[in-house]
Amino acid sequence: MIIFGCEEESDEIVEEKVSEIFTHLGEKPPVVLCSRMGAVARAGHRRPIKVVLRGSDQVKQVLRKSKNLKDIASCKRVFVCPDRSLEERQEIKKRVEERKRQRTETAREIT
Repeated sequence: MIIFGCEEESDEIVEEKVSEIFTHLGEKPPVVLCSRMGAVARAGHRRPIKVVLRGSDQVKQVLRKSKNLKDIASCKRVFVCPDRSLEERQEIKKRVEERKRQRTETAREIT
């Protein structure tokens, strides 16, 4: 899974940040691997964190509870998403663009 919006500090321990987020969700899944993605970011930029858990059931449980992060002051800008393949991301993007196009056409027909 991928965690977006988590603040980045120069001397951070990523495992502690992930553990803190899971604690807010009331979960303690065993983390196999977690690391920041991409090149070191400039000031104010937040790189996503890739997290690998032992099983897909644990990922589903965390994803199910992740909507509750918006209610926690320190996690308002944190979002948890499944890790998708390139093909899946392209397909989702295509569907979103199609829906946007349909909405604008519908709005034009109404006015």
